[in-house]
Amino acid sequence: QTIARGVGFRFEELTCMFYQVAEAQRKELEARGVAPNQVPKSQLICVPEVSKLSVNYRTHNGILGAASELVAMLLQLFPHSVDALQRDR
Repeated sequence: QTIARGVGFRFEELTCMFYQVAEAQRKELEARGVAPNQVPKSQLICVPEVSKLSVNYRTHNGILGAASELVAMLLQLFPHSVDALQRDR
């Protein structure tokens, strides 16, 4: 999801971060001679599963239309404060 020009967020990136931290934890435990099954599950870092939504309820035509009108008004009132982008469909 894009929040502002040049700023984006993807859940896959978060999953990757969890994987890297879990791997670092695994290596640290290995270096100390501790097996993962010796550590309580609540203290082990696990990689969360990301579920894909098949329907995006936030961006149906009514929401997109209202958002487009709001952006158009902002562009008219504050032309240098809002990035002018193509209208969503």
